[in-house]
Amino acid sequence: MFNKLGLQIYSVRNYMTDAEGVRKTFERLAKIGYSEVQTAGAFPCSAEEYAAAAHDNGFEIVGTHYGFPEDVNDIADYVKYHQILGTTNAGIGGAGELAKDKSKVMPFIEKANTLGENLKPYGMKFTYHHHAFEFAKLEGDRIMDMLVDGLNPETTSFVLDTHWLQKGGVNIIEWLKKLEGRCDILHLKDYAVAPGENNGYITECGSGNINFEEVIKAADATGVKHLCVEQDTWPLGFDSVDYCMKKSYDHLMGIISKL
Repeated sequence: MFNKLGLQIYSVRNYMTDAEGVRKTFERLAKIGYSEVQTAGAFPCSAEEYAAAAHDNGFEIVGTHYGFPEDVNDIADYVKYHQILGTTNAGIGGAGELAKDKSKVMPFIEKANTLGENLKPYGMKFTYHHHAFEFAKLEGDRIMDMLVDGLNPETTSFVLDTHWLQKGGVNIIEWLKKLEGRCDILHLKDYAVAPGENNGYITECGSGNINFEEVIKAADATGVKHLCVEQDTWPLGFDSVDYCMKKSYDHLMGIISKL
């Protein structure tokens, strides 16, 4: 069973605008109790500075959202970057170009599989994080099903996201079971509905409608290795670190401590 929580760093991107902000944000997150992190995009400092700020504050970097190398067959710099960070999960935060064009799905899968195969000798995997659009059907086929069927489970993995699964209209527990052994990182992100509204929104874990106790149990049973809180947006006036990130941490650790 899990005994710690990580954070998808996109949740606190507004605070990490320079090297000093990176270090201070890690310090604040460590005080809350977080001890793992998944990166989000480029850094406002060198990879060495970022890694030092994380590691000095007790964080393990468990994965990246970094994108594809320019050439998936020329990955020396790509590998070095991830080695500096100390992570074996190298991935992207999504592929919006697939959203409405089925013809782009298979070339994407082929590219991802090539990258995954080339990462294998370094003990690394390519990871794919979905949103809701992957659950749309293009000419009768659901994008997510095409990705699941096409991506090599030996060299790639999925980063499942509770909010986007909910918004995509599928069952979170069923998808954790469907991808048993193929999901190393799970994003814990709540889904709430405002009074008088029909469209859901992202909120702190525990403030929405997702049953995280059942989700965490299923994550443990299906081989998820890392739980990462993520909150893309936060209520106006609330500090995303000391309010939102703490609220999610307290709620989820309260669940974990009882399981």
